[in-house]
Amino acid sequence: MKTVIRAIFLVIFIALNRPVIAHEGDTCDEHFYEQSLGTIRIFLEQAEAATTNGNLDEALAAVQSIRQFSAAMQPYCMGLVFRSEKDGLNPAIGPVQFPNGIYIARVITNGAFTLEVTPVAGECVGQGALFHLETAEAMPPNGAEAVFKATECSAHLQITAQEPWLLRFELVSSGL
Repeated sequence: MKTVIRAIFLVIFIALNRPVIAHEGDTCDEHFYEQSLGTIRIFLEQAEAATTNGNLDEALAAVQSIRQFSAAMQPYCMGLVFRSEKDGLNPAIGPVQFPNGIYIARVITNGAFTLEVTPVAGECVGQGALFHLETAEAMPPNGAEAVFKATECSAHLQITAQEPWLLRFELVSSGL
């Protein structure tokens, strides 16, 4: 019983570390799933080893990493990852369909970045009536983030940036 509890705690602890996904494409293809499952297996092995050694903190950290990694994979599979290498430095993108839910919009860049979300249909809101994310810099690994709520949301994204960037919308709660 202690072993199971320790394993659970390790997985939870690792998931708190917010791993970053290194993925070249923007789609969920077979290669993406293989890479992702390989990473999850590594976290499971870490959790098992920590549990065997009686290190509860490491076991929790491994479990948390699995949770965070899984959450970070989702935007790729939903088509909610955008990057300057593909879309350009200052693109107008859209319309983008957002399934109902609450998202964390996360941007990683070394320079100034502004995102304007203009609804075409439904409701797309942040802290105000419209969603707006602006930052002087959003350094890796976590970058800058803002909460975004979508209800039947279809929107155009207007990005203004000075340096290469990565933007992803991570679904944190669905079914609103």
